[in-house]
Amino acid sequence: VSFAGEDVKKGELVLKEGSFIRPAEVGMLAALGKENVMVRRKPTVGIISTGDELIEPGGRLEEGQIYDSNSLALSSQVAKCGGTPQRLGIVRDNKEELISRIQEGLSFDILLLSGGVSVGVYDLVKEVAEEAGVKILFWKVAVKPGKPTFFGARNHTLIFGLPGYPVSSMLNFENLVRPAIYAMLGRKEKRVQVEAYLESSVSSKGRRRNFVRVKLTRKKGEYRAVPAPSQKSGVLKSMVWADGFVVVPEEIDEIKKGEKVQVQLLD
Repeated sequence: VSFAGEDVKKGELVLKEGSFIRPAEVGMLAALGKENVMVRRKPTVGIISTGDELIEPGGRLEEGQIYDSNSLALSSQVAKCGGTPQRLGIVRDNKEELISRIQEGLSFDILLLSGGVSVGVYDLVKEVAEEAGVKILFWKVAVKPGKPTFFGARNHTLIFGLPGYPVSSMLNFENLVRPAIYAMLGRKEKRVQVEAYLESSVSSKGRRRNFVRVKLTRKKGEYRAVPAPSQKSGVLKSMVWADGFVVVPEEIDEIKKGEKVQVQLLD
């Protein structure tokens, strides 16, 4: 026997603005007789990888080539936080080809550009984006990894130039792009954090905010944070291995073993 008001009472707020509609929310809306509800449109996100060295996964690697992992990882990250990703392919280090593909990407709500954002001879992305009419709002971020990053806009499109190193690309997505997608969706969720004790000391130099990948273990009912063996920005395995990251503020040079830290979970 179910009593009136046992599930939902008259006047009770069931779903707040910005709620993510999962299967339970769909069922709840149906149970309330709601045939239609107002929702935010999922932002569309175009993704371009740049570099002469890149080829699609599945192809035969020649000397000096690597597989394009960034666009696939970014595509998964976009989908996971509620956007609609579309990979726009690999663009060579050629200004004409790059400007054409960027102009195509400006039809999306967000455009992600991976690679070519540093200061080398073949790092053309920022320069070409400006030629395509993108207003650069900042370039270079005081974080580690991920310093060579830019953000700009043109009309209603937000443009993020992310580093070519895979860890830098993924972490700057989490810290910069994900909040932008959430804002477009009206979502207000914060990243889940847990307290843990550091299993080995970590250092941070250069006055940049350092995002240290860690794995969580349990010991005597408490979480322990084990730093990844390598914190290099090209070691993608560290992102597979890690449960989250510890943020070391730019004014701190070292956090010693045994100190309590906040671990921001990646999932």
